[in-house]
Amino acid sequence: DALRSAMNSAEYAAVANDFQYFLDRTRSFTCLVNEKVIVDLDHPSSYALVECHSHRPGQTRADFHRSWLAVHGDFGRKIYQTGLMPGYIQNQVVTMSPEEARTFGFDQETFDGVGFAFYDSAVQLIACASLPIVTKDAFKAEDSFTDQARLGSVLTRRVILRSAAR
Repeated sequence: DALRSAMNSAEYAAVANDFQYFLDRTRSFTCLVNEKVIVDLDHPSSYALVECHSHRPGQTRADFHRSWLAVHGDFGRKIYQTGLMPGYIQNQVVTMSPEEARTFGFDQETFDGVGFAFYDSAVQLIACASLPIVTKDAFKAEDSFTDQARLGSVLTRRVILRSAAR
């Protein structure tokens, strides 16, 4: 298959060798995902909230993916309409056997999905987080499919660098 072929190439071997200089595999993970663009950005944004989600105990990854896409996807579209969140993407971790994941050097078990919510300013993010649809509805719904004890979040200020040629 195409992924296996690419990972057996000399180019991939060179990249994998370079990982040792900037990636501590004992404290990080790499996973294969399917990206679901719920709200595509109209323009580059200045902030991104990145959340790493895991399914609740007693649920399957497939249950989590269905709920996350349907429930949070709907919230993402509604919040976009307020003008406070210009983009929302879900990256759903691909299910594969542990043996296959090890073959590719992937960790497909640590998280079930990585979400990106985009904002134009820190003020916009705070305003968005204060909306009743977020504080009452989205957070409550999230409790039904996300293991909050394992939720990881990163807020990043995005600095868009472009070459003069572009």
